[in-house]
Amino acid sequence: MRELGLRPSAHCFTTLLAEASKAGPSARNAAATSCLLRQLASSLDDAVEPSLLDEAAAMQRAVAAARGSWLGDDAAGADDGGEAAAEAEEEAAAWEEAAARWEEQAPPPAFLQHVVGEMSPQLQPVFDVFAQMNASAIVPDRAAFNALINACAVAADVARAEAAFGAMIEAGIAPDEISYSSLIKACAAAGDAPGAERVFGEMQQRDNHFVKYTAPDSRSFHHLMTVQMERGDAGRVLELAAEMRARGVARTEGHYELALRAAAWHAELPNAVSRAIALYDEMRADGYRLTTAMLLDLDKLLSRHGRGDLARRLRRERVWQA
Repeated sequence: MRELGLRPSAHCFTTLLAEASKAGPSARNAAATSCLLRQLASSLDDAVEPSLLDEAAAMQRAVAAARGSWLGDDAAGADDGGEAAAEAEEEAAAWEEAAARWEEQAPPPAFLQHVVGEMSPQLQPVFDVFAQMNASAIVPDRAAFNALINACAVAADVARAEAAFGAMIEAGIAPDEISYSSLIKACAAAGDAPGAERVFGEMQQRDNHFVKYTAPDSRSFHHLMTVQMERGDAGRVLELAAEMRARGVARTEGHYELALRAAAWHAELPNAVSRAIALYDEMRADGYRLTTAMLLDLDKLLSRHGRGDLARRLRRERVWQA
């Protein structure tokens, strides 16, 4: 792109951050990212003088073309007698060389200096792009930081997610629900339930960094419910499901599945059946039907309480809903 005399915008780098975060830790995915970066320039028309929006659209087309061509190579790789594997190794080597040059030209962000621990291969391309963004004198916006934090969340790297979150605040950018949700996601992916609860509480403080209340959204609740379920705190999962209803936050099938599973874990409680049936009725009212996992959880709970009649009713209704 620079060879064509076009200056990348924040839109371009944010797109690159999102695409680089999709690359896994394997050499082939790293190579695909390298392939993507090289094809961006050749995919743009040098006769066009794009505006910021046109430039962002061109970037998206280039990304799709690069990823699509690589997927095409994957599809053909089964019959090429190992050619795809050899090309992947060459691409991986090219990526390593490019990354080394990038590191010389664009040092890692300053906010990573105090982060302990080696960065995962999955994250390296993402931070390389972010470093290039800084080196190009492009000021990262909220979307860029959110993409960076989410990439850290996917890699379960809480330390780097928190470092990027802190850097965003230091830059004077107010975090939004996506920022906080991604940070909770990072804690959940790492199995850090206390950390997820801490962020969940901080985002709702009216005296936080920007004296602003940030209401948790559906994703924030889901990440927190997931890590609490993995921790074995079914009571907290049910509390969060009830809090969502009280706040008017839309619950998805995933929220109901976690809540019904938590209710089944409390089968010994006197009100366990009524609580589970209430959740079921709310789920039906929201337009969802029982999944197989939900039905098994409810069947286990109802059988324990001798309510085979209710279990049969739910199975019949599930068939009618199909």
